[in-house]
Amino acid sequence: MEGEAPEGKRAGYLFITLIAGAAYFTVFAHRFVPAVVAVDMSRDIGAGAAMLGMLSSGYFYMYGLSQMPYGVLVDSVGPRRIMTVSFITAGLGGVLFAFSPGPGWSFAARLILGLGCAAALVSSMTLLARWIPKDKFPAYLTLLYVIGGLGPLAAASPLAWLSSHIGWRGACFSIAVFTLAYSAVLFAVVRDYPPGRAPSAAGRVRGGMFAGVKTVAGSFKFWMTVIFGIGVPSIYLVYCGLWAGPFLTHVYGFEKHAVGGVLSFGAAGSVLGFLLGPLLSDRILMSRPKVMVLFGCLLFICLLPFILRIRLSFPLLCAQAAFIGVFSCGAQPVVIMAVKDMFPVSITGTALGMFNTFPLLCGGLLQLLIGVILSVLTEGDRTASEADYAGAFSVMAAVCVAGIGAAFFISDRKV
Repeated sequence: MEGEAPEGKRAGYLFITLIAGAAYFTVFAHRFVPAVVAVDMSRDIGAGAAMLGMLSSGYFYMYGLSQMPYGVLVDSVGPRRIMTVSFITAGLGGVLFAFSPGPGWSFAARLILGLGCAAALVSSMTLLARWIPKDKFPAYLTLLYVIGGLGPLAAASPLAWLSSHIGWRGACFSIAVFTLAYSAVLFAVVRDYPPGRAPSAAGRVRGGMFAGVKTVAGSFKFWMTVIFGIGVPSIYLVYCGLWAGPFLTHVYGFEKHAVGGVLSFGAAGSVLGFLLGPLLSDRILMSRPKVMVLFGCLLFICLLPFILRIRLSFPLLCAQAAFIGVFSCGAQPVVIMAVKDMFPVSITGTALGMFNTFPLLCGGLLQLLIGVILSVLTEGDRTASEADYAGAFSVMAAVCVAGIGAAFFISDRKV
């Protein structure tokens, strides 16, 4: 498919990207719900800082652990059926979360949500890899991330508004109902391959369903992308995905609408990052590792006010969240494209599933670790102070530095 694609094919590329993007949008909305409703939810179900971190991170545990199995299943069974079943699972988990009576039920619900949402990313990227020519893949991947990045916007100010009017349970139930409805849309319109293109044996890794796992696991460069993925893209999940809400409430005394405003800037920054990262790597700097190092260093600078306990005004807090979104999320499509290009399309799902396992799982562990550190520092009987958060958030800076170091070992390719 060299040269400009016919209008019909371009319409097909756009259609499948929009459908996959809407699924990713829904997953992002579920992912960032705890950051908005954390204070009301913890008060309602009696969850402290450590339990709050566990509730949010439970989603990432199951999400991360499910990536490799989903990757293998998507390559063998197909994205359409996997996405449909997984969205039904996510919707049911969302209903349980909305009506959970205590921390135990909430944690179980978040595990089910993580299991259901986990298939969206690897399925969406596998669809794009099957439908879209390699030379056009970065542009449509960028569009996929931009649509998905709007999910946190839906989980920020709009969700805060909805929660204020119908409560956090009603807001969460609304997202769950939408998820169940969208599972029917996925089954009705998604096709595993574009019309007229049957699965090809060319480029397949021999040795059965799990041969691709061995191929991916044997690549040193792959493991360097994993360390980078843990150190840079996961920071947005840790801060804007959970701890921004409690931090801004406890340290700055912000009300829910102000927290939602800051998170909205973070979400907007993530969308800008999804656009900027591929643009820099494939059009301007013509180098993916250079963009990874650049964004990692700029992200580290954004984290310094936490560690140095530099008080920021409301506009600067919004700017800080936005830049965390830009640099953390902007690195994600860049490293994803690097992983995709390392392996044949027949094991794209396996490679991406294995990669996604670690940043997501470790992102959840980082959320939990920060909660544990805060509980230890406050001895579980007082509100965390600015100094407490400075100590806990230093973990984010440490993993960011590790990610920057790993990027130097990722070889560039001509883009």
